[in-house]
Amino acid sequence: MLTKTKELKNSEAELWVELNEEDLKHYLKKTGDKLSEVVKVDGFRSGKIPFDVLRKNIGDQKILEEALEFAVTDSLANALRKEKLEIINSSDLKITENTPMSVKYSIKLLLFPEVK
Repeated sequence: MLTKTKELKNSEAELWVELNEEDLKHYLKKTGDKLSEVVKVDGFRSGKIPFDVLRKNIGDQKILEEALEFAVTDSLANALRKEKLEIINSSDLKITENTPMSVKYSIKLLLFPEVK
């Protein structure tokens, strides 16, 4: 995961995050694990549904949507920790690239002002 921060005026910043193919595979697996605990499939216990069976039952689109949401939320939290940013609010999330090889997004952040 690559991150870049740009300071703006009035305690604002813009954060760019780029996830590579390996990051996306990790999030896809985690999403599959999470969904297998929630989805009911005859013949399988909760949390033990193979990924291929899960795909047949709920479809690729649903899995990819869930994986994208999970990837953005988790990577944003990791990026804020990595960049040591303390935020009040976030807004204007823009996903600039969403392919099987890469996800790139930017988000505007309202930071706690520096006390002098």
